[in-house]
Amino acid sequence: MAFDNWQEHEAHFDDAESIPEMDYPRAKSARQVPSHVRRILDQQRHTFTTDVAA
Repeated sequence: MAFDNWQEHEAHFDDAESIPEMDYPRAKSARQVPSHVRRILDQQRHTFTTDVAA
């Protein structure tokens, strides 16, 4: 959800708690993912949904 109006954003989410960052490592690019994990993900990619919410 994007807001062009910061006042609207604050009205909706000003009292919301921040979501804490997870303690797990994350990869920001494919080169940071071990090759055996990339192969597994590539084999299973058809199980991931590609539907985009409107």
